[in-house]
Amino acid sequence: MQRKVRYSFGQFTIQSVREHVLDPVVCNAPDRLMKYWIDHIETSPLHQPDKELFAVVLFNTKIEAVGWHLVSLGSLNETCAHPREILRPVIVGAAYAFAMMHNHPSGCTDPSDADRRMTRRVREASEIIGINLMDHVIVGARPGMPHSYFSFREVGLI
Repeated sequence: MQRKVRYSFGQFTIQSVREHVLDPVVCNAPDRLMKYWIDHIETSPLHQPDKELFAVVLFNTKIEAVGWHLVSLGSLNETCAHPREILRPVIVGAAYAFAMMHNHPSGCTDPSDADRRMTRRVREASEIIGINLMDHVIVGARPGMPHSYFSFREVGLI
């Protein structure tokens, strides 16, 4: 079952198509977000394993993933994501909460200083508008190697 939603704001139009999920995915822990990445984002035609991809995962009040949005696709070692681009799909999607996720093609999941600054800014902005930032997960994935992750929530940075 598909539903098409259309929002028009003057000259801007945002469209989304959502599918009814028979088995909702509860993403209340970093390992479940990691599984969501592997099952949904990594299998997307938008994913390129040799480039950083930054996405937001939208949640309903039961912390079930209702979809994800590509915020930016970068280069081998960086991607640009500004709080306004991160929060736009969260607000338009009427999400109760969200998680940020991006990959490091090198396989190293250590957050950069830029990752830390951006997470802090988005956390502050999301608190102001009243939408819960559940986590920011960095995925380390190199072809042929097992996945690893870094969770800002697990280490107390969110």
